[in-house]
Amino acid sequence: MADILSSLRLKIEKATADIKGFINSFIDEASFVETDAFLTNDAFDGTDANGEGVVTGYATIDGKPLYIAAQNIKVLSGSIGKAHAQKIVNCMNMALRTRVPFLSIIDSNGARLGEGISVLEGYAALNAMAARISGEIPNIAIVKGNAIGQIAEFVKTADFIIMSDKAVLSNNAPMCLASKASNMSKFSDILGAKAYIKSGVANFEYKTENELKTILTDLFKYIPSNNEGINFVETSDDLNRTEKLNGTKPISLLKAVFDEKKFVTFYNSDTLTCAIGALNGESSAIICTNGEITLTDVKSAEKFIRIADSFNMSLVNLVNSANVNTAIDDELNGNSEVLASLLYTVNCTQVPKVSVVVGKAIGYSYSAFVAKNSGYDYVIATEKAVIAPIEAEKAIEVMYADEIKAAKDMEATIRKVKERYEQIESDVTVSAKDGYIDNIIDSSELRKYILSALMMLN
Repeated sequence: MADILSSLRLKIEKATADIKGFINSFIDEASFVETDAFLTNDAFDGTDANGEGVVTGYATIDGKPLYIAAQNIKVLSGSIGKAHAQKIVNCMNMALRTRVPFLSIIDSNGARLGEGISVLEGYAALNAMAARISGEIPNIAIVKGNAIGQIAEFVKTADFIIMSDKAVLSNNAPMCLASKASNMSKFSDILGAKAYIKSGVANFEYKTENELKTILTDLFKYIPSNNEGINFVETSDDLNRTEKLNGTKPISLLKAVFDEKKFVTFYNSDTLTCAIGALNGESSAIICTNGEITLTDVKSAEKFIRIADSFNMSLVNLVNSANVNTAIDDELNGNSEVLASLLYTVNCTQVPKVSVVVGKAIGYSYSAFVAKNSGYDYVIATEKAVIAPIEAEKAIEVMYADEIKAAKDMEATIRKVKERYEQIESDVTVSAKDGYIDNIIDSSELRKYILSALMMLN
């Protein structure tokens, strides 16, 4: 019996050596403990499915415990079967029971088709468990290699998605999709990390194991272990630190506000940035808008706000946005539903919400990121803020159309009515007098006003 066990253990260790080495590259040294090590259901054709093509266990990252399920591409191509799925489900269930984050490492070429309908039940079990842990514990997915077939949908249920620069994420066969794309030489060009980060599906890309370790260590520093409390981060930063800002670029705003000027970027485009860091030692979420936001921005902001609300991270908006940039196709394809969904999510959040107008807050951007009637607890503006229903150029076309039409010098008249509109309608003091803005501050005092508001709200 001892010889059989020793032989089996040796076979499994040999089959799982590479994936365990990958796990050990980013966790705390010698912290991984395997679970369900001998669980297996040999393939339908009699192939030896050592470890069922997936390694599960628990470990720590930066001292914080988590459960890990890692697909092993070296065994049956990491294919999904009933027992394979059950092993991952067992791991997720333990993460939920112990209230710690769950991390999956995905590297699979698809389903183990010989198992028939059992494979689909396996996928269903995975997705059902993903639904159970959603909002309860953080769900992190690393796409190490291929995520092909329905496992791609499982990946997309994660709160945080990390992809290697060589990863491919595709619900359908990549070769079929690639054949329809022009000038694409590799699957990863159209179905890889850069494409999915741009679309807001994925959050981080790594090229080396050291880069992955840095991403995970930084992420685990700030994310709470579950939805039952606030995550505290040690800091010696001055609560009253002031900083002279050079414009409204998100990077300078985030550094001016977050403790130690450090944070993790969840989503970043030219017009919207979402980041997680600490504010007065408490994990918090900040959204920076910087121009006309896109529908991709709106979708990413909604997901980010849901995560912040689930894990008790205060939400701060730093707003400089002139509405939403959409085209006629967006209108026809239901952009109103996307915009409405963000407004719904904002109104449903229960965490403290502070908004600062650092530039423009116009139209939809005001409603979604600033309005007191959208549930923002404390709203302030910098001295140069502009708040209005629509931009001045569009407003004067409507409000002063007759005056402009009758003018002898049309250009001079347009300048005058624009100045009049900006002074009367979009002046931030008008909003403050109406009770929609709590205070108007110097931009250098952003941090101390935000921290003061959060201290009271918490």
